[in-house]
Amino acid sequence: MARFPHYRSNVVALGQLLAYARTDKEKRRKLIQNPKDELRKIGLPEHAVQLMDFEVVDATQAKTTVLPYRLNQKKIDQADPGYLVPLARQFS
Repeated sequence: MARFPHYRSNVVALGQLLAYARTDKEKRRKLIQNPKDELRKIGLPEHAVQLMDFEVVDATQAKTTVLPYRLNQKKIDQADPGYLVPLARQFS
């Protein structure tokens, strides 16, 4: 699981950057070549950019799991299968 230092206002931009890097070869190439520059372009403050150090890895055999920013505690407490089953499938 990836964790990034960021401001709440940057969550959408970070998610879009990572998603585009997965689906757009040119954006992926730029992120691989200079990740800090790409982070600056999406508006991350310089001190947050300096805290980040990551690399893009192609893992064709690995399973990627993306968890919600916050889990819905009410649905967990109610054991809501419509919520829990798709969440659990990410780990099986």
